[in-house]
Amino acid sequence: MKTWVQARESERRFYSAIARVFSNHQNLLKGFFEEERARLSHTPEEILAQHQGFADGEIVLIKVALDIWSGSGDALVWEILTVLDGDNFRNVIQGLMMIKSEQQTYIGPLSPPSDE
Repeated sequence: MKTWVQARESERRFYSAIARVFSNHQNLLKGFFEEERARLSHTPEEILAQHQGFADGEIVLIKVALDIWSGSGDALVWEILTVLDGDNFRNVIQGLMMIKSEQQTYIGPLSPPSDE
């Protein structure tokens, strides 16, 4: 990521969140992205196929990372809750919080009251 040319702030934030998700499995981050551009090294389908023999927890982390980057991982909440151990679950939540804390979008019935 340090060599990415013209990466947007959102891409850097997503990378940081994914690095947090993978923090207990640094090997998953290697080769996940292109070296010089802010994009995946392969299609999501190819990335999942490359890791097919990995442990269930690692597959869930990859799905979460793909969802963070492009919405293409199809990670399921029940997988996150039942497959991941406590440390990896915490890393996923922290990675998601890194993204959400920057966006702070409020819409819907839980929006703060307006000053109108």
